[in-house]
Amino acid sequence: MAPTCVEFCRSLGLDLTPGQAALVGASFDGAPVPPEFADLFGGQLGQPRHASAIVWLCGRASGKTLMAAAALLHRGLTADLSGMRPGEVAYGIIVAPDMKLASLTLANICGWLDSTELAALVVSRNADSVTLKRPDGRVICIAVFAASRGGSAVRGKTIFAAVLDESCFFRAADSAVINDGDVYRALVPRLLPGGWILFASTPWLRAGLTWDLYEANYGKATASALVAKAPTARMRTDSPSLLASIEAERRRDPINAGREFDADWLPQGSGSAFDLESLKRSIVEQTTLTSGQFHAGGDWGLIADMSSVCIAREGPNNLIIVCDVLEMRPKKGQPLSLTNVLKQSSAFVATYHLDEINVDRHILEPARDTLLRERISLRLNAVSESAADRELRYTGAIQAFKDGRVQIPRRFAALTDQLARIVSAPRPGGGHKFSVGRADGNHADTAMAFLLAAEPIVRRINGNSFYNELGRMAASGELGASFGAQAAARVSGRGVDVLEKHPLAHLMNANPDGGWLPWKP
Repeated sequence: MAPTCVEFCRSLGLDLTPGQAALVGASFDGAPVPPEFADLFGGQLGQPRHASAIVWLCGRASGKTLMAAAALLHRGLTADLSGMRPGEVAYGIIVAPDMKLASLTLANICGWLDSTELAALVVSRNADSVTLKRPDGRVICIAVFAASRGGSAVRGKTIFAAVLDESCFFRAADSAVINDGDVYRALVPRLLPGGWILFASTPWLRAGLTWDLYEANYGKATASALVAKAPTARMRTDSPSLLASIEAERRRDPINAGREFDADWLPQGSGSAFDLESLKRSIVEQTTLTSGQFHAGGDWGLIADMSSVCIAREGPNNLIIVCDVLEMRPKKGQPLSLTNVLKQSSAFVATYHLDEINVDRHILEPARDTLLRERISLRLNAVSESAADRELRYTGAIQAFKDGRVQIPRRFAALTDQLARIVSAPRPGGGHKFSVGRADGNHADTAMAFLLAAEPIVRRINGNSFYNELGRMAASGELGASFGAQAAARVSGRGVDVLEKHPLAHLMNANPDGGWLPWKP
């Protein structure tokens, strides 16, 4: 008799937690839902047995990719393929937003094949698929596809099961349209009797087929699809350090923790990176008097975009105070001169006793050449453009606004309008991608200059946050002996995700000198 999926997972060495076992058992074995895990299914114990559509809304690091990989392999080895023609191949399909993510599921499967007696079944393997010949002589192939071509690529194949990993993030090629429905409709006609299609994803916007299935079936007594909402804390009771990191993130940013770890949906229409109310609250008639250090940030355009320089100052209690703004606008048919922009910028920051401006790498080299040729007394500090540092630039400023730690004089209130145009999109697997649209003839250039001016203050504040949290955890005994070993790891360059699995990971950055230490206060 074939093993259940839960038994198969354990035979692979995949030690399921009680929550994971309840999820896998109900989803693939038709097992009853244990009463203590009814909350995963919206309070409904009576789930559809052997549903062809299964939806897992999972928190990050919940183990969904491992469980999905094991379930797909189990289905391929145990499915009834007697109705297939001699020589016909049955396919297990893995679809993800991109090939790199899809390949993670395949890599897990290949790892188990290499380390168990199942290795004898492998017929062939390449970067995108593995083919097995079962003991009954039937041939199966597990293959990966990107969502942009997942619909057309599966045509003509007989499918025993499919995993749509991070289905909430599926997009058609060069499109913002969610296409999980297109992929699903291409798979359904080719699905063998008893097969299933698993939507496994961290939630995002309330749109697309994954959302429709959730809304129609979660917690409903008449559900036709099996739908579960699996917070990370319910799935990963085996990892105290992960649970501690979730609580730390919850204290730092409850909304992000809700989506990333509690599997909460973002409301339809979400996307604005900065909270509009917090932007409004930042506008003041009179800024706080302070003797803190000034910082300058610059974002320079010459033809379509204006050139902007922003001066920010650090105030008491970690305030970020906007002191002054310089905007130079090109006229139609009359682009700005880079030489004049640099001369004006140099004179502007000099009034605050500064000779340096934080800039991104846009036109950096031509600007430095111009400074040298024209003998302009100004230094350009190129900030890191790594994904991690870029994200910190935005998230640190977002948190400062939420905490009420930004003051913008009313005469510069238009800055908040530009910040409101910045949108964020969650990345599959965690983190956010930030972008800004063009409006009123500009590309939010002053907002970009503000973020660059505020970056040194954000970094110093994050350093304080790290040490404060470190002291609290040490005093409470939460730190754990593993910290020393993890801290010994070194990285090279800025922006590397250091100590990723440590509870304090969200507060840390790579040291520019190549060490593991975070930025110090």
